[in-house]
Amino acid sequence: ATLNTGSIESVAKMELETVESFRKRQYVSQNFILVVCGNVEKGRVFEQGKKFFEKFPKGKRSEEIVHKTYPEFRVHLENRSHYKQTHLKIDYYGYGVGNGKRIAAECAANILEAYIKTKIQKVLGYAYRASCTSLSMGSYGIFSIYTATSHNNALEALGEIKNFVDNKHRLLNKKIIEQVKNKMLADRAFAFEKTSMRADFYSGVWLHDSSSPTYQEEIESIK
Repeated sequence: ATLNTGSIESVAKMELETVESFRKRQYVSQNFILVVCGNVEKGRVFEQGKKFFEKFPKGKRSEEIVHKTYPEFRVHLENRSHYKQTHLKIDYYGYGVGNGKRIAAECAANILEAYIKTKIQKVLGYAYRASCTSLSMGSYGIFSIYTATSHNNALEALGEIKNFVDNKHRLLNKKIIEQVKNKMLADRAFAFEKTSMRADFYSGVWLHDSSSPTYQEEIESIK
């Protein structure tokens, strides 16, 4: 795969035997976590879940995959002839689900996204799209900045991102941080109204965070 997103060539080289081998090795009962949210009877859920998972081979619990990192700076450029745009994506290594720093990284991503959307996209008009996200996976994370611009404005957009990074201590203040924290709290409150999102949260932390935090502990860590 190329960088963190893969490539058409790497997918084309994939063989059916490789996919089937992965399925047999990973899709075993020891690698599943069943999370049920809602007005349900615990005993009945346990009974039905046990009956369902008995269909799968037991196998053994997979070891945590160690993400391979590259110490050198890597650049990935692609040309699309059907439109004249420059798509700039800058990725840094972030933090996995079990790392306590992931909350701070998410906060930083929200602050940077608000800045580049306002300054680069709306005020200066350099970018058609601008975003910054902090994604936390099992054993690793990605802090990603993305802009879509015209060829002429690509360097200007990059310059504004650098300006924020160089002057972050001057541009940041307590009010901005509190606003972002409140946004993160509101996003989680909205998401947790959906039982599916609640299940996603608990399956993620139970699989990859040895401390197994609760939703309330997640809220407190943001505060």
